[in-house]
Amino acid sequence: NGVGETPQNKYHVYIDPKTHLVVQWDFYRNYTDTEPLFRTPWADWSRYGAIMLSGDRGQRKLTDIEVYDHFPPELFERLSVEKPAPSDTGMVR
Repeated sequence: NGVGETPQNKYHVYIDPKTHLVVQWDFYRNYTDTEPLFRTPWADWSRYGAIMLSGDRGQRKLTDIEVYDHFPPELFERLSVEKPAPSDTGMVR
């Protein structure tokens, strides 16, 4: 259907007309909800190379933000992938 994994969700995004930056993001679990499940401010906008990113999302702060023009090979040496825990229901995933 082309709308992603959660087509029933709804979002309201508030943009400052002077800066053109997002200042708040509201999440609604269901499209028909009249009140958001949560509201998240977007603040602490900083320039990273050619883009602007918000590091302060209220309780959902982003730290250690890095932006690359090209990925250095050693970056991939720092990545780790955790395997999912085996299903305790006995069902095959």
